[in-house]
Amino acid sequence: MADDWKLKRISGRPRKAPATILPGTARRAATKASPGLEKGTVIKILLGIILLILVMIIGSFEFSLPKIQKVCYAKDCFSVELVEDEPSRARGLMYRETLAQDAGMLFIFPEEDNYPFWMKNTLIPLDIIWIDADWKVVHIASAVQPCKSEPCEVINPGAYAKYVLELNSGSTQRIGLVEGSKLSTS
Repeated sequence: MADDWKLKRISGRPRKAPATILPGTARRAATKASPGLEKGTVIKILLGIILLILVMIIGSFEFSLPKIQKVCYAKDCFSVELVEDEPSRARGLMYRETLAQDAGMLFIFPEEDNYPFWMKNTLIPLDIIWIDADWKVVHIASAVQPCKSEPCEVINPGAYAKYVLELNSGSTQRIGLVEGSKLSTS
């Protein structure tokens, strides 16, 4: 009877059990003997695949700081964010609570045309300056107030422009900018 424990019946065939069974020994032996990967290796491979997918997804987006350029009139210069694509032009300065005194936003359009603007979701009053392809000011809307309720007023310059510059309200008066003034960039 003492030797009965050595024989086990598995799947209808007698098998001999190991002489000494230590806790976890059979499990470790079976794991090492089985073909395939260890649990830690599988986890490392899965984490590597997930990381690779994340890098590919993040790499497909353009993460860049706004392009900045200087727009000047006489001795006064403004650091302006360049807005060159339709989604950025549609967003503009919406939801911004402040704008530095020497900052602004320059909207760049593909061609000269009549580009009306409005102040929907814009929180700060602005001076809006329409500029032709030769950097000559063709229209100024001074001290345009944020739109408080819809429908928002549409500011139509009635002139063709290639660029539209938004500055803090009062900037055009402070620097003496008027229609016909010539701006420069750097």
